[in-house]
Amino acid sequence: MENFGHATSHAHQARTPLRNLLLGGASALAVAVLIGPALAQDAGQIETVVVTGRREALESAQKIKENSDQIVDAIVADQAGKLPDNSVTEVLARVPGVTIGRFAAVNDPDHYSIEGSGVAVRGLTQVSSTLNGRSSFSASGGRALLWEDVPPELMASVSVFKSSTADQIEGGIGGSVDLRTHMPFDYDGLTINGSVSDNYGDFVDSARPAGSLLISDKWDTRIGEIGALVDVSYSDIVSRYDTFQVEPYNQEMIPENTTTGAPGPGAVSAFVPGGFDWRTSGFDRKRVGVYEAVQWKPNDRLTIYQTFFQSYYHQNQFGLGMYYANGTSETVPIGATYTLGANHDLISTSALNYINNGSDGYVNFSAEHCTVSNCTYAFNDVGVSKANNRTMDITEGFQWDATDRLFVSGAFQYVHSTADTKGIDIFTQAMISNISMKLNGNHLPTIVMTDPSLEADPTRTTWDANMDNLGVHYGSQLAGNLDAKYEVSESGFLRAVKAGVRWSNMKNVDGGGSGGRYNWHSLTPAWLSCCATVDSTTNPWNFLSTAQAGDTMLVTFPNFFRGAIKSPANVILPSLSLANHYSVNYDAAKYGYVPWGFNNQTDVTLDPQTDFTRSSTVAKAAYLMADFGMADVFGMPMDGNIGVRVVSNANLSAGYITRNAGTWIIGGTPYAVSSSAVPTSGGYHYTKVLPSLNVQFMPQDDIHLRLALSQSMANPNFGQLAANGSGIGFNGCPNAPGGGGGAIVIDPTGACYVGTTTAALSGSLGGDPFLRPQISDNLDLSAEWYGQNQAALHIGLFLKSIHNYMAYGSFNSLVQVPLPNGALSNPLPLTLNGWYNQPGVATVRGMEMGGTKFFDFLPDPFDGIGVDANFTYIDSRSPGSQSCQLFVGATTSALCGANEPITGLPVEQLSKYNYNLTAMYEKGPWSARIAYNWRSKYLLVASGANGTKTLPVFSAPYGQLDAGVSYKINDHFTLAVDGQNLTHTMAYTLMGYNSPTQGNQQNPRNWFVSDVRYVGSLKFSF
Repeated sequence: MENFGHATSHAHQARTPLRNLLLGGASALAVAVLIGPALAQDAGQIETVVVTGRREALESAQKIKENSDQIVDAIVADQAGKLPDNSVTEVLARVPGVTIGRFAAVNDPDHYSIEGSGVAVRGLTQVSSTLNGRSSFSASGGRALLWEDVPPELMASVSVFKSSTADQIEGGIGGSVDLRTHMPFDYDGLTINGSVSDNYGDFVDSARPAGSLLISDKWDTRIGEIGALVDVSYSDIVSRYDTFQVEPYNQEMIPENTTTGAPGPGAVSAFVPGGFDWRTSGFDRKRVGVYEAVQWKPNDRLTIYQTFFQSYYHQNQFGLGMYYANGTSETVPIGATYTLGANHDLISTSALNYINNGSDGYVNFSAEHCTVSNCTYAFNDVGVSKANNRTMDITEGFQWDATDRLFVSGAFQYVHSTADTKGIDIFTQAMISNISMKLNGNHLPTIVMTDPSLEADPTRTTWDANMDNLGVHYGSQLAGNLDAKYEVSESGFLRAVKAGVRWSNMKNVDGGGSGGRYNWHSLTPAWLSCCATVDSTTNPWNFLSTAQAGDTMLVTFPNFFRGAIKSPANVILPSLSLANHYSVNYDAAKYGYVPWGFNNQTDVTLDPQTDFTRSSTVAKAAYLMADFGMADVFGMPMDGNIGVRVVSNANLSAGYITRNAGTWIIGGTPYAVSSSAVPTSGGYHYTKVLPSLNVQFMPQDDIHLRLALSQSMANPNFGQLAANGSGIGFNGCPNAPGGGGGAIVIDPTGACYVGTTTAALSGSLGGDPFLRPQISDNLDLSAEWYGQNQAALHIGLFLKSIHNYMAYGSFNSLVQVPLPNGALSNPLPLTLNGWYNQPGVATVRGMEMGGTKFFDFLPDPFDGIGVDANFTYIDSRSPGSQSCQLFVGATTSALCGANEPITGLPVEQLSKYNYNLTAMYEKGPWSARIAYNWRSKYLLVASGANGTKTLPVFSAPYGQLDAGVSYKINDHFTLAVDGQNLTHTMAYTLMGYNSPTQGNQQNPRNWFVSDVRYVGSLKFSF
C-alpha cells in the first residue's frame, strides 16, 4: 500500500478473472432462474409445490409469530443452517419496524460502516439483546451485543420482541432481540451442515474466503439420551469506502483582499463552507465463531444442557485524507465571481482560499508560501487502527417436568468479553493552490484546484503532528435464574401460573474512556504562539522532502467515488508502513522539530489507576405471571397473560475527573491548583415495578387480534454511567475578591456565587453514575391473518411515552466537584457536556404493516413467484434535544450564542418511513430473491457537526438493493450467488435544520460510496 494508486491497479489486474467468474456465475444463475422451471416442467420433473429452502424458513418464522403470546417477528435459517445475510445486523434490517445504521457508530456520523452498526426497533436504539433467552453483552460500554461481532452462521433464528411479558428480561424500551442457536435434540440424528464461500468487494477489488460447519448427533445410552453439537464459522471481508465532506459554515465578509484579509469594495456578509475533505478508507475484518452444545436426558422428565459460545472479531483499518480546512478565515478574493443562496450561503465561486491568520507559527508558514493566486492552507492525514473483540458465553441449565402440571427450569450463566483498540494518525500541513467550487444541493459538488500538482510537492508539505490512541475494555457477567410454571386448567379462565427470580452481576471496565485515550503531540512549532520566528532561513521547517526512503508515499486516489466526483490531487503523505509502527515516539525521533524538543515524545499508555473507570450493575428481579383464556368473549375465543416484574438495580461507577489548573479561593483562602486526576464515584439504586398485559382474540382460526399494554425499562449503559470527566475547570470570576479574573471563588459571599447565576464552571463528563433509567409506557395493537401456503398479512399500531429519555449535549449539572482543600463542594452550578435525562416526555408512535404471498395459482413456471413486503411509519418528539442553527438568528442563548437554538427535533436514529420489498422465486431446485430496503431521512446526532457551531446531523434517505439466487444440485449440495448494494447506492448526510424563522438552513455534510459485494457459496447438508 506504499503507493495507493499503483497497488490498487496491480491488484485489479491480478483479480480480474475471479471477478469475471463471480459476475459470470451470477448472470448464468439469473438466466437459469427464468428458464430452468420451464425446462424442468417439460421434462416432467416438477408437478407439485415442494416447500423447501427459504420458503420453508419463511413458514417457520410465521409459525413463531402466530404461536407467540406477544407481538414478535422472526427470521429463521434455511435447511443449510444459513440466514439470508452476511451479518446479524443485515438480517435484522429485513424485520418490520427494525432499521440499521450505516455508520461506524451511533454517535459518529462522519465514518461509514460497510456492514451497518446500530439496530433500532421502532426507532429506538435502546434495544436489549439475549442469547437463547439469556442476557449477553459485549465489552464496549454498552449492555448489548455488538451485532456485527456475532456470526450469523451460528444462528438458528433471530426474533424481535416488540411487546413484553413479565417473564422476559428487562432492558429495552425499543424491544428485545433474541438470538437462537441450534441444540442437538433439534435434529433426528447425525447431521452435517455447512458452507464454503468467497466474498468479493468490487470497489476494493479483492476477494476473501468464508466457511461454516455444523456437526450434530445424539445417542441412546444406559444413562439416557445424549446429544452433542459443534458449530464453527469463519468470515473475512475486505472493503473500501470513499468520503467527501463539507465542514460547517462560517460567517465572513466577501470578497476580500487575499493577503491582508480586509474586505474589498462592495463586500457582503456571507456564510462560507469551513472546508472540504477528501478521504479514502480501507477495512479488513475477520470473524471467527465457535459454538458447542450438549444435552442429556436421563429420563423423560429431565433435560440437562450446557452451551458454549464464543465470537472473535479482528479488524484492521486505514484512512488517507486531505483537508482544505478552515484555519481562521475563508476568503473569496477580490475579482472572483461568486453566487449566494437565499440565506446568504456561498453556492459557487471562481476562487476560494483557506488561510490561517492566527498569531502562531502558521503565520510565518503562510507568509512564505502564500500569494494571491496560490493561497490555501491544507492539512493531510494518514491513520491506521486495529481492534480485537472477543465475547464468550457459557451456560449450564436444566428443564424438569416435575409433574404433569408443574415445570421447573433454571440456568447459570457466565459471560466474559474484551475489546481492545489501538490507532495512530500522522498529520502534515501544506500551503497549496486555491480552489473553485460549486455546490449542487444534495448532489455531489464540483471542486477544482488551481494547481493540483502542489499537493504532491514534498518541499511544500511539512510534518505537523501525530496522535496515537489506546482503549482497553473488558467486562463480565454472572447470572442465574429459576422459573416455575404450573398449568392450572386447559379450559378454565386461569390456565397457568408462572413465577421466577433472576440475579445478575454485570461488571465493565473502560481503560481510556469508552472511546479510548488520545495522545496528541506536535511535530512542528506551528501550534505555539512563541514560534513565529520559525522560517526557512533561521529555523527551517521539517519538510517531507527530507524524509527517509519508505516513510512517504504518493497517493493517487484511484477511481475516487467511482469517478462521480473529480478526484483530488495526488498528495504526498506519510507512508502506511511508518504509521504501522503505532508509535508517536518513533515518528518524533525522526521528524520532530529538534530546536523545540518535539523529537522526544511518549507513546500512549494507560495508568492502571487514573485511566480506568470501573462500573457495575447488580440486578435482582422477580416476576409473577398468569396465563388466562375464555372460549367465548363477544363470540370469539380469547387468551392472554398478565403479570408484573419487579426489578431492583444498583448501578455503581468509580473513576477519575481531570481538574484543570487554576487559583481557587475557598473561604477566603487561596489554593493554587495544579492539573490533576481526582478520584470520583457514585451510583444510583432503584426499584421499578413493570406491569404487562397481552390479550389475543381470534374471530377465526386464521385471524389473531392482539392488545398489549406494558411498561418497559432501559438501564443507562456503562458508557453513560461512567464516573469520569475531563477539563473540569473554571473560566474565572471577574472581579473576584482577592482572586482577580483568573480565580474561582467557592464562597457564598463571593462575587461569583450569588445563587446560581454567575458561575463560570465548565467541563465534559464521560458519564453520570446518577442517571435514572428510561421508562416507557407502551400500547400495541396488532391484527394478523395466516392463510395457506405461507400467505400472511399483519398490521400494527404502537405508542410509546418515554420518561427520563437520555440525550447527549450541554446541560447545567449540580455535581459535587472535588475541592483542593480535600472536601467535596456543595453542589455547584457547572455547565457540562455529557449524558443527561431530558425533562418532559419523549413520544414515539406509528404503524407497521406487512404481508407475504406465493402465487401458487399462476400457471407454470410462474407459480413459484412470491412477495414479502413490510412498511413502517413512525412519528416522534424529543423534548430536550440541544442543537444550534447554522446561521445567525435574532436570539441568543448560553449554548448557541448568537446562533439560533433548535427545538422540536425528532428522536435520534428514527426514520419516519421505512420499508422492505422482496420478490422471491421458490420452485424445484431453484430459489431466488430480490430485496430492497429503504428508510427515510433521520436524525443521526443532535450535535454532531461541531466546530464553531453545534449542528444536528441527519442521514439522508437511503435504499439498498440486494439479490441472491441458488440452485439445489441434489439433496446434499446447493450452489448460491448473492449480491449486496447492487445499485451502488451513495449514502450522504445533512447538517443543520429547516428553521421556521430562518428558512431552510440544511446543507450537505458527507457523501459515502462503498463496495458492491458478491458472495459465491457452496452449501452442503447431510
